[in-house]
Amino acid sequence: MRGAFETPALLLAFTPDPYAGLAEYVGRLGLPAPAHPKAGWWLEPIQCGWGAQCSLANRQGGRAPDLCTQANYDGFLRALEAEGLRPGTLVIDDKWSASYGTCAVDRAKWPDLEGWIAARQAQGQRVLLWWKAWDPEGLDPEECVRDGLGQPVAADPSNPRYEATLRQAVRRMLLEYGADGFKVDFSARTPSGPGLRRHGPEWGVGLLHKLLWILYDEAKRCKPDALVMTHTPNPYFSDVTDMIRLNDVNTGADVLAQMVHRAKVARAACPHLLIDTDNWPMPSLGAWREYTRLQPELGIPSLYFATHVDSGEALTPEDYALVRAAWARHRKGTKA
Repeated sequence: MRGAFETPALLLAFTPDPYAGLAEYVGRLGLPAPAHPKAGWWLEPIQCGWGAQCSLANRQGGRAPDLCTQANYDGFLRALEAEGLRPGTLVIDDKWSASYGTCAVDRAKWPDLEGWIAARQAQGQRVLLWWKAWDPEGLDPEECVRDGLGQPVAADPSNPRYEATLRQAVRRMLLEYGADGFKVDFSARTPSGPGLRRHGPEWGVGLLHKLLWILYDEAKRCKPDALVMTHTPNPYFSDVTDMIRLNDVNTGADVLAQMVHRAKVARAACPHLLIDTDNWPMPSLGAWREYTRLQPELGIPSLYFATHVDSGEALTPEDYALVRAAWARHRKGTKA
């Protein structure tokens, strides 16, 4: 072998605190400041309907996605408002759409999505739509990553045709339906493996970044204060997200310990981004109570339930008071 090769510089630093070490590393990357300033409403407590859908399915049977309906969400909000709880941000979760790929609303479930969103906004609330990354449902196979048999396995953001489809879907959700942003899910389903074919050169995390960049770029074109929430606690993605979800709770491990760890990692890796503390699933009502108390210390409180938790235990008047107190503490802290 001829020629010369210079290895990358390697810096060894020692710290007793791994989170501080991660923060120092991220600081050395010299990441640019966020291009889009935080909107005040992003700091408001969040209510996501997924946990309520799941607890409803546990009690009456059926699949939780089938219970994402306008009527059920009206019921969730009535239950909360009766207890003096008015979340600032609402998330309509899986499955409000008839097609994951095109994000066309399912009118059987949401006969007046536009009117519902407008009514919440008139009350000073904002609405995020749950968006499932990668799912090819409803897409032309030519817009997808395909296997050796030509079958679609995932959307292909390296393909200009899919980019146009996704941008159109973003415009539909924000401008036609009137939503204020997105809760991104299933980003870990980035396609991988031998024999898969895509249009462009991007692959792996590069392909995921391309996907989120398209969504983020079009969202900001439509509404500069649109909120894009992802679960990508990595500085590589800091330019395509506004808020990091701490993600689903592992019910087989200590709830508080794992969520504190996740929050510390997210804060060190993405210091400019907000944190959605998440709230589902919960192994017990007691665990939910402990985590609800802790949420304001970690980030923005997020409530996934309306009347019952996953175990079937009903929320009590004291539990609603606990949420009110946590939200009040958070709101006071953001104004300090």
